[in-house]
Parts: sequence; C-alpha cells; structure tokens
Amino acid sequence: MAEEVQLRITPLYKLAAADPYSDEILRGLTKGKTYKAILTLKRNAALHDKYFVLLGFVFRTQSIYQNIDDMREDITIALGYYRTVTSWDGTTKTKAKSVSFAKMDGLEFEKLYNRTLDFVALRIIPGVDKADLVRELEKFMTG
Repeated sequence: MAEEVQLRITPLYKLAAADPYSDEILRGLTKGKTYKAILTLKRNAALHDKYFVLLGFVFRTQSIYQNIDDMREDITIALGYYRTVTSWDGTTKTKAKSVSFAKMDGLEFEKLYNRTLDFVALRIIPGVDKADLVRELEKFMTG
C-alpha cells in the first residue's frame, strides 16, 4: 500500500512529518523495516504565478509570437524541457514538457524558472539586466 506524506528536513538533516496526517502515517510504519520513497519538493504556487507573469511580460514585449502558449512551448523546448514523440506515420515531433504541478516537481520547476529568466535576458530581450527583470516582475506582482 502506498501513502503520500509531507516531510520536512530537521536541522540535523533527518526527515520528519510536516503535518499531523503525515505523522500518523509514519507512526503506523513498522520500526526496523526499510521503506522506499521518492522525494519531490512541494511546488511553490507563488513561483508558478511569477513564471506566468514573466511569460506575459515577455509576450507583450516581443513581436514574433501571436500566441503566448506557442511562445512558452518554444522557450521550454529551447531550454531542454521537452520530449520526442513518434506519430503513427513514423515522423517525430518535439513537444514541450508540461509545467503543471502534477508533471513537474518544485526543484525542476525552479530550475526552469531561473533558466527562463536567463534565456529571456540573453535571447528574447537582449541587453536587459536579469536583476532589473526580476525587480519589474516583483513590482508588477505586488502592486
């Protein structure tokens, strides 16, 4: 039986339950047994919002794309977040990975966000300072 629990790292680098439900599940485990776990960083919803604010800002400052989703997919693919699929006729296509909470964990999404900032500053709005871009995003999100 598989259970999902929320964990946190203690100051002594031990895993501990992050909420009462998780604590109850962990207390029900048999001491001395070995359990397998796949750890992912819980997604940061604020960073997710910030990512889409960034994309909106970039979309408004460019003239190549007519659709923000096409732009996001091209940026995602350019940064290496893609999969290759083969169609029924044998042709291959490159598709952007999904950035949904269910498909990308917090660590991978944080990398994507930071690489997107770098890509924007280098390739889409050349010459823009990354720190200035981040300040503009913060200003937009808070006010």
